[in-house]
Amino acid sequence: SLAFASIFSFNIFLIASIVIRFVYPLISLEGMGYWTIRSSPVKLTRLYIHKFIISFFPILIVSEAISYFSVFPFGKDRNIGLLMAIISLFIALTYVSLGLGMGGYFANYTEKSPVRIASSRGDNHTSAWACTNFNFYGNYIRSNNFLFSIFKI
Repeated sequence: SLAFASIFSFNIFLIASIVIRFVYPLISLEGMGYWTIRSSPVKLTRLYIHKFIISFFPILIVSEAISYFSVFPFGKDRNIGLLMAIISLFIALTYVSLGLGMGGYFANYTEKSPVRIASSRGDNHTSAWACTNFNFYGNYIRSNNFLFSIFKI
């Protein structure tokens, strides 16, 4: 229904906002200590994988909770709940990857405030990509042909 699609679209936007606020500035917040990390024997890929894992699971938990509570008022259909859980997993995976990658690309090591980092030029690019993904996931949910053909709603 239209109400369900609207609520789920808002939930996608909420997850994107949380990622831009908390995940995007992770690399920039290392500040001038970044060069200490670069000179250490730890590989950067390992560091970034740990940053991804540490930020992915809280976002996944929030995303799954939001999807569960958006399905609950519309009935307890297991098929729609499973679909929303799978889509929420991909939303969290996509947005955390996007936030961490764009945060590394547009890193500003001199800024101390995460709020200023999250409202920088790179944030605008990340928000544009997030809106593109938001449009993709929103249209995926709104596709009546998909829901009718798979779940016989």
